[in-house]
Amino acid sequence: MRIEELFASVLNLPVTSLDDESSPATIKNWNSLGHLKLITAMEELYGVTFTSAEIRSIKSLGLARSILGTKGVVL
Repeated sequence: MRIEELFASVLNLPVTSLDDESSPATIKNWNSLGHLKLITAMEELYGVTFTSAEIRSIKSLGLARSILGTKGVVL
């Protein structure tokens, strides 16, 4: 599953509405609960664990992609 598909599924959005600049400022459903759901979904799907600092730093789809890359996840 592509990261855009994961975000679209969790946030209940069409995948075509997402890009690397997508963030809580641009997506209504990306509130605190949505953020926790995204973190949990990424950890489960990609088999990683985020630190508290990483969780706080994921402020866009692009940043999520970048952090996953540092953990060895190929997207």
